[in-house]
Amino acid sequence: MIVKKQIAKLLIAVLLCTALQLFGQTKTIRAEPLEIIVDNGNNYNQVNLSGTFAKSPGTWSGNTINSAAFESNYFTSNDPATYGVWKPIIPISGEYEIYMTWVSHSNRSAAAPLEIKHKNGTDASRTVNQKINGSQVGSRVWNYIGAYELQAGEDQHVKLSNIAGGDYVFYDAVKLVLKHASEDPEPDPTPPGTVLDNTYSPFSTTGSWIRKTATAAVYGSDYMVTSGPAGNPENTAKWSIPDDMPAGQYDLYMRWEAGEDKADAAPLEIKFDLGLATSKTVNQQQLGGRWNLIGTYYFTPGHGHYVMISGSDDGVTVADALKLVFKKPTSALPPDPAPPEMPTNVGDEMMIDNTDSRFSVSGSWMSDTTGAGYEGSHYARVTDATPDRSNAAKWSTSKMKTSGKYEIYMKWPAGPERPEAVPLQIKSSDGMEAYSPANSNYSVDSSPFVNQRENGGTWNYIGTYEFKSGDNYFIKMSGEYGGLIAADAVKLVLKEITQDPIPYPNPRYSGPIKVEIVHDGNGSFSLRRNGQPYFLKGVAGSENVELTATMGGNALRTYNHEDSLNGWDILDRAYENGVGVMIGLFLLQQDAGIDYSNPAYKNKIAEQLNKFKQAVMQYKDHPAVIAWAIGNETDKGNADVWYHVNELGKFIHDNDPNHPTVAVLAGSSPAKVKNVKAIAPHIDIIAVNTYTHIGNAYQNVVVEGGWNGPYMITEFGPDATYEVKNVNGLAPIELNSDQKAKLIYERYQNHIAGHPDKAVGSFVFKIADIVGTTHTWYNLLLEDHKKTPLFDEISRAWTGTYPVNRSPAVKELTFSGGAYGNLALDPSVAAEVQLNPGDPFLMKAVALDPEADPLSYVWEIRDEFKADYTSKPSRQIPDIIYDVQAGEPNKMGFYAPMRSGHYRVFLSVYDGNHNVGTANFPFQVK
Repeated sequence: MIVKKQIAKLLIAVLLCTALQLFGQTKTIRAEPLEIIVDNGNNYNQVNLSGTFAKSPGTWSGNTINSAAFESNYFTSNDPATYGVWKPIIPISGEYEIYMTWVSHSNRSAAAPLEIKHKNGTDASRTVNQKINGSQVGSRVWNYIGAYELQAGEDQHVKLSNIAGGDYVFYDAVKLVLKHASEDPEPDPTPPGTVLDNTYSPFSTTGSWIRKTATAAVYGSDYMVTSGPAGNPENTAKWSIPDDMPAGQYDLYMRWEAGEDKADAAPLEIKFDLGLATSKTVNQQQLGGRWNLIGTYYFTPGHGHYVMISGSDDGVTVADALKLVFKKPTSALPPDPAPPEMPTNVGDEMMIDNTDSRFSVSGSWMSDTTGAGYEGSHYARVTDATPDRSNAAKWSTSKMKTSGKYEIYMKWPAGPERPEAVPLQIKSSDGMEAYSPANSNYSVDSSPFVNQRENGGTWNYIGTYEFKSGDNYFIKMSGEYGGLIAADAVKLVLKEITQDPIPYPNPRYSGPIKVEIVHDGNGSFSLRRNGQPYFLKGVAGSENVELTATMGGNALRTYNHEDSLNGWDILDRAYENGVGVMIGLFLLQQDAGIDYSNPAYKNKIAEQLNKFKQAVMQYKDHPAVIAWAIGNETDKGNADVWYHVNELGKFIHDNDPNHPTVAVLAGSSPAKVKNVKAIAPHIDIIAVNTYTHIGNAYQNVVVEGGWNGPYMITEFGPDATYEVKNVNGLAPIELNSDQKAKLIYERYQNHIAGHPDKAVGSFVFKIADIVGTTHTWYNLLLEDHKKTPLFDEISRAWTGTYPVNRSPAVKELTFSGGAYGNLALDPSVAAEVQLNPGDPFLMKAVALDPEADPLSYVWEIRDEFKADYTSKPSRQIPDIIYDVQAGEPNKMGFYAPMRSGHYRVFLSVYDGNHNVGTANFPFQVK
């Protein structure tokens, strides 16, 4: 990131420089100091102001959270084969001081090798000692590395490596401070080139744009900005590449007017010789008034090449001008070949070359003709050998004509600079017993790797896969593990014709109901369902759809589609009762037998993602579906999971245009929100599970986290069992059901309904299923679906009125016995009640019913629950209750159990109208 004030100084300097040059001046105005920070959080970003960070292959401990780290995230590894590379974007040539930050520890390396690539060469003489001089919470330490001459551009780096010995290396952030700009007069930051202004023909726009009078920051007499709703992908501006330009390699630059109201991630689409690049974005909040390098591309006239920028939900998108700087010529490409005939008979072949229109790339690629053994006039290769999963090449099929088993082959030019293990992904219909023909269900095999150092110029067999008629498939390779990857050609050979399988059973309803996010243009968001306002009044769980509707609810969330939807049952019942369903796709958490940073778990990760993709295609058209919750609290300990969340989010966006994607966080940490924003752009809504700290959600998500979209609360209720004080270090203090009910009503009114500009609703935890340290802690409904005061208060919050008959309220519960007299458990103080085996004691309750219904009291003693969550009530202790006096059911005498341990007295008060109030009191037998 570049500090805004310093950016402003830089822009002023650039403008002054331009003005002086217009009047014949040659001395350059210096903009100093300038500070650039490249964080490890930039890992795999396509384009950003500061630069990028990339990890090597090897074993990593994950992207984890530490509040002393920069932006709270860091990587660590003790694998001697690993390294990390920070690649800054240098806007001005000059002398820079380089600093690094880390969190020190005794298990860190004392001599981690450092390499600085600078203007005049590479310095590999330095090491860093991470056992000392580490940052602490509230105290950032930037360790000085040295001063180096750096050239404007992207071709320099800071590389930190590991060594043998078992010590860990901490990968966090690098800072560069400009001390002196280049002393030589500097020319225009880019050499002369062809400028395509917004007045250039055939520049064109679609959607809503307005023309604005030029400022000193832009090119020409005017420029364009979006005027329609932010985030509308139909707002596009396109510069077509002129047909009279020579075929060759070009540096592509863009210019815009910057400002805080501008988009910080405006999407770019670039059609060039290697296909279509769609992964880049530009931050128009900064670096205005200058030509900003986007990348290097090969353009050949007559192929319909273009550069297009789209609307962004982060702000106004600017369309001003491009500059194309010619680098070197290439032979003109032949006309795009006609798509090959699709195989229809056994033995038919189909080749897709990198010159085919169905080949595409993302990231940074170039055309190449060096070496031998490639198809056609050239092949594609990455421009940099640094590991970067955003570098991907994909060969897509047209809709298959014939269902069958196909052999897949690949060809590449081999060489020592190629990687030994290039990961592939192959989309197929393998193992799909049920199938919907419109691009519906498939699997993705992520297990193949190819060695491009060998077998160049031959068709290398990859595997045999099943493809179905009427569907599209792909073969994809990525630069996740680095090396100069070559992407040339793929061949499919039909080996066996198969029957089309039976389609998935469709629900008996006509089709989906669209749920859309509405942005009013002033920073406020809301949902619409079927065109009508839709504020989520939801419950967590699907145990009672009908009562959810009765209490005024319009939504429920499931956690795992496999065991909570019950096939189509929950969706059908929800639709019949006017309730929408947010379907949970339960990604495994980092501590549940999976590691999202470790390549060894690649197949396991792909397996669960494929399962979720099948579920999306199966259920997406049911009218009860309202959204997809990708994971539940999967953010614990490893931010690399967001790359996989984003993959699933993109799949949903590509295949289900009717329902938004949701990421559910454990708490509202701003660092977690920033991770989602940076790594998972295909997430539409941030969701937070929060209890005691629900009052922090708006500040943390919107203000500190910088989330520029809607958010929702996916779990709230009374204070969670782990957030309250404990008796005897084991038994958490539970409020009476009446106290809990009032608390969640206040939380709903103040922190959910109280933020209608950003919050789009909530899900109260929990409708019925027993979860928690006691069987009464969270639930709106208890055994036999008896309603608690929590049910009543949520009904009032959603409808404005209580139910006709309300639940009893336990106002007081006191304990007398042993050395204690009339002790009421104070939730603010962890009182300790200890008895001897067999000691008598007395419990007394004060309970009221709003309708003065006659009340009955049920008393129990149960074993204390364990510290972990359970779905079963604890064991009831028999034969230790004695009646105190007939006619006083609100009093009950007990004998302490003869076995030492921890126990709890439970009280349930019933009104005879299917309502219940509860309270409990923990104690210990010595």
